Amino acid sequence: RGLLESAVGFLAFGLALPVGLLCGLGRPLLSLWLGPDFAELDTLLIVLVAHLAVNLAGRPIGYLLTAHNKVKQQGLVTLVLGVVNIVLAVALALWANWGVLGIAAAAAIVWTLKNTLILPVYAARVLGLDWWAFLPRLAGGAAAVLGIALAGRALAALWPPHDWIGLAAMAGAISALYLIILIGLIIRPDDRRLISRLILRRAHD
Repeated sequence: RGLLESAVGFLAFGLALPVGLLCGLGRPLLSLWLGPDFAELDTLLIVLVAHLAVNLAGRPIGYLLTAHNKVKQQGLVTLVLGVVNIVLAVALALWANWGVLGIAAAAAIVWTLKNTLILPVYAARVLGLDWWAFLPRLAGGAAAVLGIALAGRALAALWPPHDWIGLAAMAGAISALYLIILIGLIIRPDDRRLISRLILRRAHD
């Protein structure tokens, strides 16, 4: 249990940084990369990537279920949610007039439902844990993405970066602050010990 929780936490908080930066600095990034006319696509970029930190962090839970020979259950959940995804995508894209944004939003909603709610709760049941055992790490990753994204949006609004150097400096400042908070306040003592053991083992190999 401890190793799985740590793996989920490492992935959630590790992926939160690049995902949060893309969400927060997406508009200046698109403007510098593709031109000012593409800056309006930052909303689509946010919908496409904002959920990745918590969804990809839940992947080790799927591996656990596979190891416990719970493949059938995963397959049934994937099949049902696949149908839901199609219906929701059509509803949002056509009936709600969201267009391509609706398709991206449908995929994000369904994937998040599967990887951060259904499978973690089921895995906790398989291991005999409280149903919410894996949710705090995933919620922490989501909160980290939100915090980084808001910081990026605020800085970009106050001091819009006009070149790649300015954008890189802004991303670097946010990253440094996030790492300080992560190491000093968020990472638990047992996670620190695990990281130390992994570093020492790698150094001796």
